[in-house]
Amino acid sequence: MPPRRQPTLPPTGVDEPAASAEDPQDVDLDVEIDDLRRQVEEKRKRSQIAAFRAELAGESRKRGSSIDSLVSQAKRVHIRAKEPTIYEGKSLREYREYAATCNTYFTVVGGDELDRIELAATHLRGNALSIWVAKEDKPKTWNTFLAWAKSLVADPANRMADASLRLKNLVQSESQTVRDIATTVEELEEDLLALNPGEQRAWRMLNALRPEIRREVLRENRTITSREQVIVAAQRQEELLKLEQIGQRSREQANRPRDARETRSESRAEKTCYKCHQPGHIARNCPKKDDTSK
Repeated sequence: MPPRRQPTLPPTGVDEPAASAEDPQDVDLDVEIDDLRRQVEEKRKRSQIAAFRAELAGESRKRGSSIDSLVSQAKRVHIRAKEPTIYEGKSLREYREYAATCNTYFTVVGGDELDRIELAATHLRGNALSIWVAKEDKPKTWNTFLAWAKSLVADPANRMADASLRLKNLVQSESQTVRDIATTVEELEEDLLALNPGEQRAWRMLNALRPEIRREVLRENRTITSREQVIVAAQRQEELLKLEQIGQRSREQANRPRDARETRSESRAEKTCYKCHQPGHIARNCPKKDDTSK
């Protein structure tokens, strides 16, 4: 009699580990991590590309569920990211909003620095766009692009002068909360560079000057490095202002209408007496008339 066959047992739910093709000890973990990271990054970029293409083709709403689930997921991420604001380089407030919305947008959608710069440049308008198109040595990093965008508002030296003066005179108003005044201070500090002691002395001297002299010193000197530089430039501007004021007074006196007394006095000074031949009077008024008649 043949032996009885043993019944097949049901699966226990625990899979046996598959035999590895190679010993785990032989795998370079750093290489494997780099490879996986590259694959994930590539997959994410492909998802973004597919989402952008779907948007351009107008298929995001028309096709609905026919879009691949991976593309739909990437599309939802794209929708949540608010696009950067338009930037024309008109004010620092406009720049701060532009930079903040750009950074928020790229935090969601990703992309390398050159991709960020190219996309951010599509939101330039007006003078900012014209300068960008004509610019030959375009920024290669995101930070240098933001620095360039900020420089469109005003010259760095002028921005720094304005910020240092406003910080010097800044006082919280009754309508301002502590958070409001703190935000104002932080915004002004963005325009202040790291100064060494010599530069700090120079800026303190510059801020103490009269506005018209300070303005001309900044126009003449693109960078402020020492107090002596400020003093020499300010003295030169002071002398030029004095000469200009003297010239202005002379022009005003030359154009001022003369009164009748000045006109008569000048008329007398031009006349010559026929009796004594002295200037300043006529013969009938000659003081020597009686002498000559004797």
